[in-house]
Amino acid sequence: MKKAQWWIATITATVVVGATAGTAVIVNERNKLYYDAPTHANPLENPKVIPISALSDSTYDPAKLRLVDRFLNDPRLGTASFKVRNTATGDVVVDKNAALALKPASTAKMLTAAAALIALGPEKTISTSVVAQDQHTAVIKGAGDVSLRAADLDEMAQAITSQLPEVRAILVDNSAFRAPEFMPGWDPRDIDGGFVAPIQSVMINEGRLGAESGYVPRSHTPALDVAQEVAARVGVDTFGLTTLTNVDTLPEIFRHDSAPLEQRLERMMEDSDNVMAEAIAREIDPVRPVEKAQEVLAPYFNLDGIRLVDNSGLSVDNRIPSALLEDIVFRAATDLEQLRPLLSTLPVAGGTGTLATRYENLAGRGWVRAKTGTLDHVASLAGIVQGASNTVYSFAIIGNDIDVLEGRLAMDELLSDLRAQG
Repeated sequence: MKKAQWWIATITATVVVGATAGTAVIVNERNKLYYDAPTHANPLENPKVIPISALSDSTYDPAKLRLVDRFLNDPRLGTASFKVRNTATGDVVVDKNAALALKPASTAKMLTAAAALIALGPEKTISTSVVAQDQHTAVIKGAGDVSLRAADLDEMAQAITSQLPEVRAILVDNSAFRAPEFMPGWDPRDIDGGFVAPIQSVMINEGRLGAESGYVPRSHTPALDVAQEVAARVGVDTFGLTTLTNVDTLPEIFRHDSAPLEQRLERMMEDSDNVMAEAIAREIDPVRPVEKAQEVLAPYFNLDGIRLVDNSGLSVDNRIPSALLEDIVFRAATDLEQLRPLLSTLPVAGGTGTLATRYENLAGRGWVRAKTGTLDHVASLAGIVQGASNTVYSFAIIGNDIDVLEGRLAMDELLSDLRAQG
């Protein structure tokens, strides 16, 4: 995690994510999900570990949760679709048009993450290689890693200089991705706005210009930028794009492996990074990423009513019902162990990622983990929250035709009520 108020430690192969005293301790490992509250000033001292299946429902009172029903007709949620379920019992606590497919915004990334975990597994990495086309030409073969950093380019350039002392040109083979670089429903202004870049098979900082993270302008030519940056480091003036047909026969002079998929999903979720989402989807299928993601999910989930044209949720043409988003979370927390890592990638209310500045004075602070979504007049949220009775709830909320700030507040208040009363 990236915020100073959160700690990470490894204890007997279990990752413990703690908050400042008074908020939640969330304990995750590959095949189990745990929640409990700290009893010490330092939440890493002897934290209690309680599996979801053993959480007591003795104080769970469904009647108390009727107070949450006040949100069913909350005008701040606009045209709304939402669902809340008790993960221990499977009981549906709240259902408001859960089957209604609405614009999901970035909660669509939940589908991409789930499909990637099922199809690829959490340890999957990507290898970006450099081959010698001849004694004067080095070719960087993109394979889908859009998160190269300056240090990676430095290592690449050093290897090229060492292995090809007579190098005169640096080229990039960007042919690995064959799906469209710019998807239907995207606004070209979002490139300069910092929300997306043309989806190419190798990039620096997800195509950002001058920064490793955040909403800064992105490149219109991200793969070419890689060639240019490496050429500058090597000290040659010639750089460009190419397509290799004989890459397997050429000597490899450098290879860079990406972070494992689980870590890349965490970055995608916390930053709500559209480029990362689209690249991960093309890792599943470089030609048909949207269709393939649905094919991977179809044996596990009801996909009735959905319409997807991208894998990031940036398109205004997407439609997803909250029931599907909630079911992904519910299955991740219960019986579909392949999806368990998804839960630990989600931002924490008041602590990390796109939820860091929300829930400041609300009861859900520290107890909600969720993926956010935002477009013009659209807000959404999908994740888990632990009630005061130790009951863990899965939820998904989508609001269309809303004032985004007011809609977010309504969602945060709903989940905070669920935390306080559940």
